[in-house]
Formats: sequence, structure tokens, C-alpha cells
Amino acid sequence: MSTDALPDFVDLHTFVVAARWMHLTRAATELHVTQGAVSQRIKQLELRLGTALFVRTGRELQLTPAGHAVRQKAEVLLAQRDTLFGASPAEAAALPGIRVIVNTTPSLARGWLLPRFPAFHREHPGIALQISCAASFTLFRDSHAEIAIRLGSGQWPQVDATPLMDEWMFPAMSPAMPAAAMPQGSDWSSAHLLEYLGEPWSMWLPEGMRVAAPVLRVNDSLVLMEACQEGLGIALLRHRVAGAAVAAGRLLRLPEAARPAPYTYWLVTPRNDSLSVQARDARARVADWLFRQAADDPGPDQEQLDDAIGVPVGGAIEDVPVNQAQLF
Repeated sequence: MSTDALPDFVDLHTFVVAARWMHLTRAATELHVTQGAVSQRIKQLELRLGTALFVRTGRELQLTPAGHAVRQKAEVLLAQRDTLFGASPAEAAALPGIRVIVNTTPSLARGWLLPRFPAFHREHPGIALQISCAASFTLFRDSHAEIAIRLGSGQWPQVDATPLMDEWMFPAMSPAMPAAAMPQGSDWSSAHLLEYLGEPWSMWLPEGMRVAAPVLRVNDSLVLMEACQEGLGIALLRHRVAGAAVAAGRLLRLPEAARPAPYTYWLVTPRNDSLSVQARDARARVADWLFRQAADDPGPDQEQLDDAIGVPVGGAIEDVPVNQAQLF
């Protein structure tokens, strides 16, 4: 075969990305080019190979039998080329590393995931991590994510969910608040309480504790933590979300016991996807890193957990929707 008939690596790379997304616009977004450029590269590849690779139905794509065969060979070829020579300048400009999109809540992203990002980048410089935030569950096909971290029961359809880490709740206040504002013993009747509607104080309060009605209620957990840091009152916060702020001195954790939350964080992936071999490997590396990070963050001190044994908790969680059939 003449070298003139060999397909261009940029065209092959574009085809593999389009085959993973099955969508021209999403492929163009990942490659940082226009949709027209993606279409033109695929057309050039089809002309060189003398066969159609996709069946187009509007913006959606389906691989032809030839497309499936070419994709498998192209993934192997691109992987071998990258191992020997690295990506071409055109591909490097279009896609700086293999991208993996992690979907989670804004509160967990800010409080737990972002502080750990520098460590991830040092360990996996070839993976471009992208964080997609949503306050409630999002369909994988809508979020474009390859992996998600969610708080709930783990019983969701059409996904694989693996326990990642437990969660605990504890009261906290701003260090700037006067010492007199800290409740004493079981009498919290004069305390200025802040409350997130999805996680009411009833989740944590032991029986018999006297409390006043919250002075402020909000429907966003990040707003709750911000109000707490501003010294507006005492808030019930999650360890995974507020732990970094406590460690940095921006929040003061009260001496009362941390109590287990009624739900667990899960690592969630779609049961059926069309990821390339490289993308699957990158997702597996991200998942392994997340599991190791969770294992290195065991939670509140054991003495306070022992104090919490036998204390009932309950209440609603923002990440657990009413109709679980609509998940993902």
C-alpha cells in the first residue's frame, strides 16, 4: 500500500473520539475544534478507507460493522504510536491528555475533591481531570461523565455502584464567634442554629436536648457552610465537606460527638458505555486513586464515634431523589 493511502493519525484520533461519544458536537467539544472539522476529518478517513464508518441520524451516530472493526484497530494503533513517539503536535494541541469527567455535588467537589487535586495531577499527569457538578443525580448521557461520586443508598438502575466512604455529621461554628455563643451541655435553647433543609438538626440531636428553632434555613449546603464561616451561627455539617475547612482553621468543630450519617458515598459508573480502551484505563486509574484517597481519610476520631454509638439519626438527603427510576 502506498503511504499516500495511509490514514492520517489526526483523522484516526478524531474518529476514535467520535466513536466514544457517538455524537459529533460532544466529540468537537473534547477535541476543541468545530463540529464541521470533526465531520471533515471523518469524511477524509472514510474516503481513504473506502467505506462508511458511521450511520448518521441527525447529530447522533451509530458505528457500521466496518466502523467497529476500524475502531478496535485504531485504538491499538494509536496506543502503540503514543507509546513509541507520543501524540502528534496537532493531537496534543487538540487534547492535552486523556480526559476523565467526574460528576459529584458542588459541596463534595469543593470540600473533599478539590483539595486533593494537586496530588492527583502529580500522580497522573497524563489524565486531564474534569469535575462536573450537580446538586442532584444527573443522567450520565446528559452530564457526559464517565464516573460519579454520590451519597445515597447505592440502589440505582442501570449503573454499577461500589461503596467509597462513609459520612458523619458534626456541629461547627466560626472561630470568630464569641466563646459565649458555644452551647453548654444539653441546653442549646439560646444557640443560633443554621439549618440546611436537606439535613435538618433532627438527624444529629440526641433525645432530650433542648434547642431553639433555627435562625436561618437554606436549601444549599455550600451556602450553609459559608454562613457558618461568616459567624452567623452554628451549623450541622458533613465531615467530608467541612473537614478541610476545620483543618485549615476556618471552622471550629464543637466538642459534641460526630454521628454517622444515614447514607454512604458510592463510586458510580454506567453499566453500558462505549468508552475506548484508553478511556476505560484512565477511568480505572481515577477510580483506584479515589478509593485510595477515601481509605486515607478515615473520618472523625474514634473516641467521638464511640460516643455516638446507639444514637439514632434520620432525615432527608439532598442527593437522594424521590423517583430513583429517573437516575442516570
